[in-house]
Amino acid sequence: MVSIIKQIKKSVGFIYVKNGNVFHPAGTGFFVSVATGYDSSKSYFYFVTAKHVIQKKDGTFYDIAVRLNTFDNSSNLLPLPMNQLHIFTHDDEDVDIALFPMIPNEKIYDILTIGSDILSTEKIIEDEKIEEGGDVLFSGLFSSHIGKQRNQPIVRFGKISLISDEKITWKVDDDPPKLVDLYLMECQSYGGNSGSPVFFKLDRFRESSENKIKMHEKYYLAGVMTGSFNQSRKIENIETINEQFSWQNIGIAAVTPAYKLHDILFSDELNKIRKDNDDLENAKKKV
Repeated sequence: MVSIIKQIKKSVGFIYVKNGNVFHPAGTGFFVSVATGYDSSKSYFYFVTAKHVIQKKDGTFYDIAVRLNTFDNSSNLLPLPMNQLHIFTHDDEDVDIALFPMIPNEKIYDILTIGSDILSTEKIIEDEKIEEGGDVLFSGLFSSHIGKQRNQPIVRFGKISLISDEKITWKVDDDPPKLVDLYLMECQSYGGNSGSPVFFKLDRFRESSENKIKMHEKYYLAGVMTGSFNQSRKIENIETINEQFSWQNIGIAAVTPAYKLHDILFSDELNKIRKDNDDLENAKKKV
């Protein structure tokens, strides 16, 4: 049986952004599936990432490519021109999530999908008593070692630092700060991690039939990696006309909650697209 860590890594693909005529590694994405149809036997596949990975400052999108591992111990870079993609985002433009339908050939590509049933909604957060101090992990592109033949997604582990009922101030580059819905994790992200799937790992104790207490694990998708909080420090003892600053990662990562992803996946627009497609397929079966 494939371990949960290997399963998570198989859900991940690397995103490359086109600059001139060349694609450069820029971030991470992952596959999510939504079961539908009258018997839930049909699934729709989407590739999810952080919106800022694929969106330009002017609001348009880059031409991208997705690098996926194959069963022959290699990988392929699949160009996806933006004029051929239907990208879905949240009604709230400050939500850093984007997704698009993508169905790779399952006989060629060594991938798994994250079922929409394990997305952590606000109700699940409450029911499962998910709170600060709980375990988290994520998997994504590590820009210092991407992998020559195949994607080599790293896995990082940490703790929940804050699940807040207030919006949190988030600032990107020279843009003005915004108040957004975020989870904070004591889990440093690194260049290329944006768009990675982040998971809550729940440990529960139960009594076995042998009257011995055993631990079992449960995983929920916590959200999508947005980035890290940094602080600037003035560099001392440098004799220059202009002040110089260094940036230091303070070890706190920002994660866009999975319930925002749930909003997009189960929006009226995507629900209608899936229903219309299901109805068309069922009508064909009856002919």
